[in-house]
Amino acid sequence: MYRIGILAPASPFRLKLKKILETRFLVEEHSVPSELIESVRKGQIDVILFKVNRFQSKHIKTLKSLRSQLPDHVVILMVASSVPGHLRTIFYNSQVESASLIDARYELGDMKHVIHYLVQGEGHPFRKYCRYTVLKSGEVFFKDGTGESIFMMNLSYGGAQIKLNRRKKVLGERVCLRIETPLRTYDLEGRVVWQKESHFLAGVEFLKKSRLKLV
Repeated sequence: MYRIGILAPASPFRLKLKKILETRFLVEEHSVPSELIESVRKGQIDVILFKVNRFQSKHIKTLKSLRSQLPDHVVILMVASSVPGHLRTIFYNSQVESASLIDARYELGDMKHVIHYLVQGEGHPFRKYCRYTVLKSGEVFFKDGTGESIFMMNLSYGGAQIKLNRRKKVLGERVCLRIETPLRTYDLEGRVVWQKESHFLAGVEFLKKSRLKLV
């Protein structure tokens, strides 16, 4: 079981982080950096998690500096109260090794998966654009002209995660997602870039040249 060291002042939010993580990991809480570093030195920590308020460009420098001082196997996870879009892009392009960023407003549910991927050395496909939970029904159309109902799990500027109704083996296919709102209907063109057939889940990356179409 992986060992997580949370560095944050005692607060309801730190307690919330602990409750989320302790269902899968061993969690230590620290308010003093030197105590956490001592645990790292003794080989008792696999992941350092620390909390910041609004994410700023200086935090990227902090991450890089911390990365250079820690053993390669120790993962760094920064949880921010908010992450401005342009700084999220800068972090995405910075490619800090074995480190990731979580926007506490939308991504706490992904935290355990992020830690697992990073500690396993599988890398983490940090999303350039934050994804928002939508939980909305819609339709998907395939290149052969067929279609089916879907359930959209989340949505971002760059793509979406959908749950299919029955169709399998759609990986690599070009698709069109149709989503209806009270005022209008939207068509979004994309390509299926990953799929979990056993759970009927698929990830769609929107095509760069496609434009939002109003139907």
